[in-house]
Amino acid sequence: MDLRTLGWTEDLAGPLAALGGAPLRVSAAHHGAVDALGASGPVRLPLRPGTQSPAVGDWIAVEAGEPPRLLGQLPRRSALIRQAAGRATAPQVLAANVDLALIVTAVGGDFSERRVERYLALAHGGGVTPVVVVNKIDRDLANMGRWLRQATAVAPDTQVLTATTRWDGGLDDLVALLVPGRTVALLGSSGVGKSSIVNALLGDEAIATRPVRRSDDTGRHTTTSRQLHALPGGRGLLIDTPGLRELALWDTAGLDEVFSDLTLLAEGCRYRGCSHSDEPGCAVIAAVEAGELDPARLESWRALQREATARQALRDPTARKAAGRDMAQRVREATAERRRRGR
Repeated sequence: MDLRTLGWTEDLAGPLAALGGAPLRVSAAHHGAVDALGASGPVRLPLRPGTQSPAVGDWIAVEAGEPPRLLGQLPRRSALIRQAAGRATAPQVLAANVDLALIVTAVGGDFSERRVERYLALAHGGGVTPVVVVNKIDRDLANMGRWLRQATAVAPDTQVLTATTRWDGGLDDLVALLVPGRTVALLGSSGVGKSSIVNALLGDEAIATRPVRRSDDTGRHTTTSRQLHALPGGRGLLIDTPGLRELALWDTAGLDEVFSDLTLLAEGCRYRGCSHSDEPGCAVIAAVEAGELDPARLESWRALQREATARQALRDPTARKAAGRDMAQRVREATAERRRRGR
């Protein structure tokens, strides 16, 4: 197998030489082992106790032997990172070295603008280009324009595509994105049709699929682990991910890109670092009052900012102090402005 079809780039040659061994790309992670792809085909690599497992999509250096030995991990160019599920404050890498993130939603009950915003922040924050895919369009062709308008409203600077696996040509827009060496990850909640898309692109029933529940149009988990697939004919690589029941952001990276309309409006705010809550001269609030900005979008921005900032403060005392200073400064500025206007 040509390493370039697995996404290998020449900038990895230097780090590989420093570690030694042969390059492999992680295709799946298990308890105590990883599966990987290389020039000679697939390899099962056991991990020593206490070794941190590489993520799906990572490039690793491996020394041949029985069993082969992990020498180290090569630098990542991008990573999809969320706050790990549970109470502990810790990052979880969903996939590494991803070029495009297909954020899959579907017409009907699954469609959620707020969920799409979270996935967009995940992609932008990890240095990955997002593409929004409105799937299962065969369900409601009569209202296709409405679904597209809703998707475009929350992803104004992002490519939005439609898809269906129900008829020939329904995935043509997605197929056009698959090129040799490009790694594409599918993200979305359970039941939006990610596994059906993967099966159609792979040309076989690689992943089991189950129908959504009729009672609430909610999908059931079919993909249970992340896996990297090499597409037939060297047309690139596909990473399928399980439907995420919760997607908590790890930090605020990516929010400016997701809310580019708010970022542009904020340039007209009177105070630098405006929180767009109750500060005088806030251009964002003025846009809401003028009917130029959806108030739900502003509230979503506020919620995501609070969530990510609070989590960052939990793990970083310096960030916690900085957040306190910023809040105190905003309070002082707002108080001074109210006094000035009162005079």
